[in-house]
Amino acid sequence: MNPLEQNEGAIRKPTPRSPALVVVILFACGIALDRFFSSRFDFWRWELLVFLELLLLIGWLILQRFQSQLALILLCGVISICGSIWHHWFWELIPPNHIRNFAGEEATPVRLEAIVVSEPTWKENQLPEFASAWPGSDRTIFPIQSEQLHLHDRTISVSGRIRLTVSGPLNGVQTGDRILVIGKMRNLQPNRNPGTYDFAEALRRDSVLTTLFCEHAEGVQVLKKADIHIVSWFHRCLDTVRIRIREVFQQTLPSESAAMANALILGDRTQLDDEVNTAFRRSGLMHLLSISGLHVALIGALAGWLACLLGGTSRSFNQFTLAGMTLAWILAEFRPPVFRAWLLGLMLFWSWTSFRKIRTVQALGLAGWICLIVNPSWLFDVGTQLSFLAIVAILGCWKWMPSLFRNQIETKLLTSESTSDSPSSIQRGFRHAIHFLKQTAIISLAITLFLLPILTAHFHLVSLAGIPATVLALPLLAIALPGLILTATIGFFSPAIASLIATPTHYILMLMSGLAELFSRGPLQWLPAGINFWIVACFCLLAGLLVFLPKQTGIPLKAGISTSWCLLLVIGLSPFPSSIFHQSLECRVLSVGHGNACLMRCPNGRIILFDAGSMENGRFASSAITASLSDLGCNRIDAIVISHTDTDHLNAIPFLMDEIPIHTIFLNPVGLNPRHPGLAAIVEKAGEHHINLRYLQPEDEIRLDKKVRISTRQCGSSPLSHLTSDNEHSIVMEVEYADRHLLFPADVSGDGQERLFEETSPGYDFLVAPHHGSIKDNTLDFSKWAGAENIVFSTGDENGQGYLTELYSPQQVLWTTAGAVRCRIDAQGHCTVEQWHRNQYWGIPLEN
Repeated sequence: MNPLEQNEGAIRKPTPRSPALVVVILFACGIALDRFFSSRFDFWRWELLVFLELLLLIGWLILQRFQSQLALILLCGVISICGSIWHHWFWELIPPNHIRNFAGEEATPVRLEAIVVSEPTWKENQLPEFASAWPGSDRTIFPIQSEQLHLHDRTISVSGRIRLTVSGPLNGVQTGDRILVIGKMRNLQPNRNPGTYDFAEALRRDSVLTTLFCEHAEGVQVLKKADIHIVSWFHRCLDTVRIRIREVFQQTLPSESAAMANALILGDRTQLDDEVNTAFRRSGLMHLLSISGLHVALIGALAGWLACLLGGTSRSFNQFTLAGMTLAWILAEFRPPVFRAWLLGLMLFWSWTSFRKIRTVQALGLAGWICLIVNPSWLFDVGTQLSFLAIVAILGCWKWMPSLFRNQIETKLLTSESTSDSPSSIQRGFRHAIHFLKQTAIISLAITLFLLPILTAHFHLVSLAGIPATVLALPLLAIALPGLILTATIGFFSPAIASLIATPTHYILMLMSGLAELFSRGPLQWLPAGINFWIVACFCLLAGLLVFLPKQTGIPLKAGISTSWCLLLVIGLSPFPSSIFHQSLECRVLSVGHGNACLMRCPNGRIILFDAGSMENGRFASSAITASLSDLGCNRIDAIVISHTDTDHLNAIPFLMDEIPIHTIFLNPVGLNPRHPGLAAIVEKAGEHHINLRYLQPEDEIRLDKKVRISTRQCGSSPLSHLTSDNEHSIVMEVEYADRHLLFPADVSGDGQERLFEETSPGYDFLVAPHHGSIKDNTLDFSKWAGAENIVFSTGDENGQGYLTELYSPQQVLWTTAGAVRCRIDAQGHCTVEQWHRNQYWGIPLEN
């Protein structure tokens, strides 16, 4: 070997490894495996997992001396099954005395003793008047730890957390207090529509399986104040500090700015106006409003900058930065997103202060593994997914575009300082600002592209406006955070002095809100189609290559992978694949409580919506429609038919107008009431969004697809005066495709049904029962006339099920209380009816 080769061998460094990253991936695969199998197969039990773990562990111990490669495969299996066991124990196993076992699907009165887990949160009712048939109320919400359940004949010791909701304000209750609650308890119900926010799963990740509702504050009685010990004292102090910070913000800032301040510093978004939330979400700036790793990093950087001003060393800089991150974590009540960022920062700063080099990828793997050990269900939490993917995107930028992170500007400045053309301080500041904005823009683009599949799946919104919006808003956030921290700190002693700092901070917050409002309106937001599983798999493969390929990868290969990655995004998010290749008609009757929302996609991909409302909450009905629209692979509604002017048939439409493009809304000319709040909101927003409003007339047809006949089976022709109810004049819509017939009679009743009986029925394959399954309007005469094969009752009331089942027997009868129902008809006329399962998949089809 020549001297040159010897020197090269001497300086050759071993390839760095990241075992923690491999372990966390295997552990996460085991968790996902358990979630999939336990929800679908009864044989997947705790005993089976333990047996598999022992079998793999014994095999690994035997083979590690003889077959190292096979032993390594078995070791990977051991780690994966460990993840499955840990998740199964956390998610599926419920002790016999758990409070969930004493509650049911229906609300039942109980008397319960419990311990207050955290301070009560005040939630204002922000639903517009038209959004619900019942008046809303402000609420107080907080978690409690159940202790004793008082039955009529005995008292039972119970365990488990409960989410307690009290109507109105609740005073005098603090963390650690023992309380007696008299209210109505029920178990959390699984999601009844595909794609909507799963409230039950979100609470279950916090070990909350049951809710308790109390109609009056008098139903909560403090039995014993919290015992004074180190833990309770800490929680009391933390609650006191958080309450005082809220008071300072309320005293020194206007209400809208105070709500944003609470969100940015305390992680409390309950006081935010719904319009502000919508603007930040649609503009792609919600990550700035929701306290997360970004805020922790900024607050830590501010603390480190303070250490530099005080003349500290690099060690003190690290210590101050970590202290600032810890403060942010504590003030945010140890919320999971903040904990994840704090944990990753702790590992990195520990490596720097101990002079022990740790790879960022290795630190990310360790942080992810610890998070999954703390709570394995965080793997399915959108916040966790977004947090770690954002870090992966930043690592990818750092590896593939290292020049972006090189301090080239400072190098040029130092070089120029030795010459006569030394730039001024203003020029240096301007160049630093330009470099910062360039970094922010490129990193924002990378993060947005990386997160698009997750954002699409969970929020059904693509907002490229978030890239320029983040570039402009991030400097404002960096200025607002220290202003809010100083306001809160000085406000403890003198709110008057704190107001001097709060005033300019208020204008900065309002500027952020204005940017969100500006970027929330425009062509850069759209409703995406649901992404195919195989496209997601290919996307993940390419994303892994982007991050884990070495820096020395050639430019052509980088360009090829990046181009393929972007093409997959375009194909996956485009509505065209779904609308072109699904040559079938699909109708979905969504579960929206007592109300109607029937969404139908024609074979050519065009969409019509028959009614859209809910007696309980029009905003919830709107979210269910939007989610199903994305799941169907469509991003607009071509026509909406409002059968009549009732709240439970139209109060979701104003919310839909703000979310997705709508072409035409068809109204019933009978019984139009301009004073109806919901109808007034529809007319107003139709003008704002340039949506066509038309009256339907008898025998009109809505031409969306030449193969589908959508006609008015019955409809009034002109307004009628002195109507107490327009139910009998409801528009009755009929759909015909491939010799199959569907009927949507809305709330038609009385004389309206008599007029239907005068015409011959073709015999319907799919029928949405009139008036949500009302016993009065579902008569034997109507049943015989309709001759329906499948009948769906769109109601939240299950009373009368026995009568209705017997009335329509032997036809297939389904209730949306069990989940959304869909009917699919292919070009050959084959009809399939399915129902959304409580384990979040469509049930076994019922073929006709």
